[in-house]
Amino acid sequence: MVVEIKSTDTPEEIQEKLQAIKDERLRRQKEIDDQRKENIKKYFGCWKSDLDPLELQKKWRDEWE
Repeated sequence: MVVEIKSTDTPEEIQEKLQAIKDERLRRQKEIDDQRKENIKKYFGCWKSDLDPLELQKKWRDEWE
């Protein structure tokens, strides 16, 4: 975002332009945060199984060796 501050601008106009920059930055940051939240959601949930959880855990840990 490009903002031109002229020598003829009043202090109020300068403050408005600076506030516009801050608002734009916050809006973009919110969009980025929302996208990250959507990307993370795909990893949440549970897995239903009739298998014994301890047996599965032992099996998975044995695979690491």
